[in-house]
Amino acid sequence: MSAPKEGDSRAPEQNGVLSNLPRTRPQRASARRVAARNATAARTATSEKTETATRRAKSNGRPPASSDARPPRRAAKPTKAKPRVTAEPVPRQGFECEDRASGAVHPPGGGELIASAAELVGELAKAGLSTGERVLKDVFSLLPLP
Repeated sequence: MSAPKEGDSRAPEQNGVLSNLPRTRPQRASARRVAARNATAARTATSEKTETATRRAKSNGRPPASSDARPPRRAAKPTKAKPRVTAEPVPRQGFECEDRASGAVHPPGGGELIASAAELVGELAKAGLSTGERVLKDVFSLLPLP
């Protein structure tokens, strides 16, 4: 094979195609990602404000003023108790097991294994018979009637 020319655009790269790809996968800017970035930026800005307030207070010798400081609550006025309306319990959904196993669960014994094997063989026999029946029906339907 001849050496590639300088002006040849089809010349293979020195490192190969895969090495020229970016190391990370580009991300789409979805609404969730934008919201997460904004929340992170807001948290960072809030924490920076509290840190600077703490530094200023330490340099002044006073305790820092909390940005979340609220006035003390007043005593609530007694109100008449309203009767609570109780909603009907939500029905159970899915295939949740009624019997919750507590502790270790032991493996099946010999009798359970034999019963499972017999059930499996029975199911396979039924499937074989139904398939054989279908094949026979198809074959007899193809035969000409006298």
